[in-house]
Amino acid sequence: RGGATEVELVVDIAHIVHRLPKAGQDFIVRQWAQSYPSDLFAARILRNVKSAIEKRLAPYKGLKQVDSGTADIVRLLGLVKRANDEASHVSISRFYIEDLPDHVDLGQDFSRWQQSVLSGERLLRPSQVLPFTFCDHSFVLTPIIKS
Repeated sequence: RGGATEVELVVDIAHIVHRLPKAGQDFIVRQWAQSYPSDLFAARILRNVKSAIEKRLAPYKGLKQVDSGTADIVRLLGLVKRANDEASHVSISRFYIEDLPDHVDLGQDFSRWQQSVLSGERLLRPSQVLPFTFCDHSFVLTPIIKS
């Protein structure tokens, strides 16, 4: 893809990884957990994935629903978190997206999540086919946002 930006490349990678079977995603998580020292994990993986999310959200205020590219990058960040859970590379606070409330209507996000929980939809369908919510990826939410 000629002239693709770094963020567009992360979106492409996130789309591919999101569509891998669970075994493929588990393999990636193990590789990140076992093959990277903490400083490289933070600099090459976590920072680039998180930065792509922040750059995708930057132009928006009060966004009601993120696009599929941004949703897939957040899901990719979830795999990065799983690798971190296995290897304890960095503090969980490194995953927080501090300015998320400046760009996304988190009240709307919570309502969408709550509705799917109350309706039983979360029990009946895998999360990949449900509308994306940040509440499903609460590791990006600071304790203040969660309260």
